[in-house]
Amino acid sequence: MKKILSLLITLTAILILMTGNAWGAIYCVKPDGTCTAANKANAIVANDATCTAQTTAANALSMPTANAVTNFADGDVIVYSAKNTSQVVTNYTAGIQPGTSGTSVGVTYRGIQDGTAGAYPTLSSATDPMVYITKNYVSINGFNLNYTGTTATSSGISLGAVSNVALSNIAVSRNGYGYGVSAGSNVSNITLSNVSVDYVGTGRYTLYFYGAVNSNVSISNFSVTQDANGTYIKNTAGLSIVGFTQSGGTNAALQIEAATGVVIVGALTPNNISLHPASGRALSFKNSVFGAGSEVRNIAIVNDGSGSGVYFQGCSGIIDVSSISTSGIAGSGNASVYFTTSAMTTSTVNDLTVSASSIIGIQIADSSGLSISDAAITTTGYPVYISGASSN
Repeated sequence: MKKILSLLITLTAILILMTGNAWGAIYCVKPDGTCTAANKANAIVANDATCTAQTTAANALSMPTANAVTNFADGDVIVYSAKNTSQVVTNYTAGIQPGTSGTSVGVTYRGIQDGTAGAYPTLSSATDPMVYITKNYVSINGFNLNYTGTTATSSGISLGAVSNVALSNIAVSRNGYGYGVSAGSNVSNITLSNVSVDYVGTGRYTLYFYGAVNSNVSISNFSVTQDANGTYIKNTAGLSIVGFTQSGGTNAALQIEAATGVVIVGALTPNNISLHPASGRALSFKNSVFGAGSEVRNIAIVNDGSGSGVYFQGCSGIIDVSSISTSGIAGSGNASVYFTTSAMTTSTVNDLTVSASSIIGIQIADSSGLSISDAAITTTGYPVYISGASSN
């Protein structure tokens, strides 16, 4: 009997380790919640539906109170209802600033799809930033962020020096002011999925990572409308961008500088990344060192103004550029794929389709280590243009 009991205890322990959040509680947040941080246990609910149906304000936290809690447990989930305790859909007027770090599983702050027509909760305010993360092992999932302020340097989402942070199912509306998502400190193990940003401020970036040492950043299904200065990611070791759509903007739609290690932009799905800048380069790499396995593939580029399609400057290492289609690459000195001052190692460009509206298909200037194959290039100028001290 003792052996059986010991075995059951061991199996239970294994299950806890496997599930991680077996003991995590679910806390309810409502726009008009009045439960204090000290009494947060009163806001524990069984599931999302119980939180939505909650009609007692003392049994729900407010957003500021949820931010103030510093002792949520690893694996806890804080759920936000779009409805107040009178069951009326109501916007939140404060921002989200988690006060608790997770340790392995993490602490999740998640919106419930109980708004009008199943919408996520909306945060509508001039709070800057609207989501501010300074804790590790945190997940933010399911919110609409509507900025109503006028601060030019504000951010929809701002990351401090954090690690193991996940952002998902978030719509950021900037209404012409500030940045979309920004990280000015060193960050690591950051995941963004199903995040959209629209109408950032003039001269601001939709997504801006500019810490001195970043690592392991993964972006999937990121969409941009009316981009201003584009997306700019710097100093990142290990970068994956799979699923990225962008329209508008007057700078590089997607600019990557000083990346190292394995860099992946694109996926196995055709046209998984769609770049449509009004002008400027569509995809730009600068001073990056690509590790084995790096690739740029399945990208559809339409440029309404002047600027190159995929542009490499001062880069080195190994990268596979494939399945790229471009149109509208006009203007002197621009090409659908352009390598300049780049000393590559056995890198390839293949399966390139260039429309007749482009002037130059592939331009190689002062660069080496490239091979070209399977290219269907129709241009008004040069299909392939090699200049300077190039060796390929």
